[in-house]
Amino acid sequence: MSGVQGLLCAGFPTPAELRLRAKLSVGGPLENSDDKYWGGNHMSDVISATIGSVAGAFLESIHGCHRDQSRNLRDRRRASAESLLLDLRPLHRRMRKVDFSRNPKKWSHDINRALHCIEANQSLLPDEWRHLCRSVRAAVGEATGLGWSEVLGGKPSKVASFDAIWIEHGAAYVGYTIAKIERWQNANRDASARRIRLADFDTWLRLTGKYSRV
Repeated sequence: MSGVQGLLCAGFPTPAELRLRAKLSVGGPLENSDDKYWGGNHMSDVISATIGSVAGAFLESIHGCHRDQSRNLRDRRRASAESLLLDLRPLHRRMRKVDFSRNPKKWSHDINRALHCIEANQSLLPDEWRHLCRSVRAAVGEATGLGWSEVLGGKPSKVASFDAIWIEHGAAYVGYTIAKIERWQNANRDASARRIRLADFDTWLRLTGKYSRV
């Protein structure tokens, strides 16, 4: 069996069928079936048009996949940001209250909630934000005097040793973090979202000059 015969037996279209399909794709006259119709450059034009349409469909499929992937990443990023904001805002409000409670159990609830949420969403955050859990813990710890074991529910002090200056600094840092998360949430492109900078707590203290006020 020849190579051509093998292709025909395998179900591949015959040359005549290929010419007919090409006619249909470019609107050629079906009634004109003689080879004169394919003289000159017409056959190459048909082939070019067919290849172009196939390539166009392929590229559109690739772009469609990229669009779907980008949309999925954007949706996940925005859901992650919404979760973080939902748990950080109550902690921020508690830190900004003038008549805040000095009961460490009440603080432990908000602190635990915020830190656990950060850890749960860490994989979706920009690489430069890996310090976020540590930074928020440091900001709150300096403000309240609560150790990490106390926050986790060990044996909390009867009264937390709040420091007025550090509670102000801690609240300002958590507020700064919330503003950055909001920018990250609202970024239109994931590349832009990844470029948003978030300073760690110690760097932020130096940049804002708050170390000198302690």
